[in-house]
Amino acid sequence: MLSTLRSILGLATKDEFNQYYGCVFDSSSVSVVFFSAGAPVNWFSERLAQGIVANGRIIDQDQFSQVLRICINKCGRTVKNIVFGVDGANCYCSFISVRQKRNPEKQVTHKDLMTVYAEAARNSIDSAVEQVYAATGNPDIELECAFTETTMIKLDEIVCPSPEGKLGAVLEISTFSTFCEPAYLEALADAANNAGLVFKTVVPVDFAVAKHLDKKMTDAHNSVIISIRRDYTNLSVVFGGSLIQRKTLPLGSGAFERELEFWVQSLELLFKEFLGIKTFSPNVYICGSDLERTDFWEMLEWYEWEKQIPFKSKPVFTKLDAAFFDFPLELKGNLLVAGVLGICKE
Repeated sequence: MLSTLRSILGLATKDEFNQYYGCVFDSSSVSVVFFSAGAPVNWFSERLAQGIVANGRIIDQDQFSQVLRICINKCGRTVKNIVFGVDGANCYCSFISVRQKRNPEKQVTHKDLMTVYAEAARNSIDSAVEQVYAATGNPDIELECAFTETTMIKLDEIVCPSPEGKLGAVLEISTFSTFCEPAYLEALADAANNAGLVFKTVVPVDFAVAKHLDKKMTDAHNSVIISIRRDYTNLSVVFGGSLIQRKTLPLGSGAFERELEFWVQSLELLFKEFLGIKTFSPNVYICGSDLERTDFWEMLEWYEWEKQIPFKSKPVFTKLDAAFFDFPLELKGNLLVAGVLGICKE
């Protein structure tokens, strides 16, 4: 409990490991990338038999751990640390901003910072619980803070990464946090342990993609990210370079063969579930699995999005590939998704 509390307050000391594995998986495959100094060096993907994973959750621990071990062995490294990418309905994300009005003649103290972080922590938990209730109707599901990061600190509306000891009338801190059910995290830890690895942390895939995009852009950008996996689709809104809201559609690329038009119509409905967003950026970035289908891109292009969704202009759909991220060109599909986990070192 202490480590979780320290994490959500932004106090946790990040592990000083320079080499680790990043792993993402769905019902069809396990994909592993070995990182050194944040860069992808080796990678391998192995198919999964039906029933080992369902909706991003491990069903058969023994079989999953064996496949994970195969991927690790084929990467040819002896590193133990592993990071899992999480997304879909298996995590609930909170983007919180807290403002504190203060005496402008007094310096910001460590206590001031902790007070704001504590309020951000409470608000993050409340937001996650609200999301759980909206999705399941059950407000009593236990959640654990699995990932948190300070995305911005401002003092008098000016970005100030280290405000302690400085003067200002308004202190503002923004945080991004991800919550998962403890049983889900325990399953990841057990899978890592069974494969002879050490489970270090989880990284929300959408957040990692947004951070990579932010690194590529010269200015703080607004965009929409669509991350497609075999079992589900993540839809995220980025404002000023930071992910501010995300939704999950329980349909993924597995529906493309027979239900592509239904998938597009469902995605349109998902856009309408966002609250507090008057207009969407026309810059839409797409990554994930099974994106080679020409009918998929044709469907996106001819669909009349502007009739129902308040885009600022006609949306432009851009495929996020290895070249876009300056990754090795062999990284495609879920391996590309695993490749964005290199951001977790920062």
